[in-house]
Amino acid sequence: MSLLGGNDLKEQQKINELERKINREKQKLDKKLTRQKIRQTDKELMTDLVKDLRSEALPI
Repeated sequence: MSLLGGNDLKEQQKINELERKINREKQKLDKKLTRQKIRQTDKELMTDLVKDLRSEALPI
């Protein structure tokens, strides 16, 4: 004998599916944010490198 009735089981399945969809979207967002952070860090590193190269290239 099931603890959940037919309607309760269907509702629980819908809830489970919605939770899976939310988790997939969250993973996509996390991945996107991670990529953005990597790009920002790369941009900052390149900026620092260019500044260093410019200062070395200038005559003292």
